[in-house]
Amino acid sequence: MTNAELIKLEGISRRISAQHASCMEFKEALLRDINATLAEAVLCGYVLKEARGIIGAAGFPDWLKKHCRLGIGEAEQLMQLAKSAPKLDTYNPRVLKSACQRLDKVWGQDTVQLSSIL
Repeated sequence: MTNAELIKLEGISRRISAQHASCMEFKEALLRDINATLAEAVLCGYVLKEARGIIGAAGFPDWLKKHCRLGIGEAEQLMQLAKSAPKLDTYNPRVLKSACQRLDKVWGQDTVQLSSIL
């Protein structure tokens, strides 16, 4: 290898290292955002469970339709997510993907699928 090639490779290796570091920063930011989204969804599920407890299971779907912007299917998925929250280890990729798949069901196909990002 020539001296010029060695010098060029040194520059390339610095660029690779910088790009990789940048990529890892974006990955960490994305995981923080996904975890924040999951936390909000879990909290929403807890509040939904509280409302259902006050209203009763029979009247809950009608109350939800009249007062909130989500359907009973979405509400049930969010309440199920809240129920499983103590088991959520968002540092475990399989658990995180599973939780994101549950949110994907809540939001439907017309939104970005969180589980496809992971």
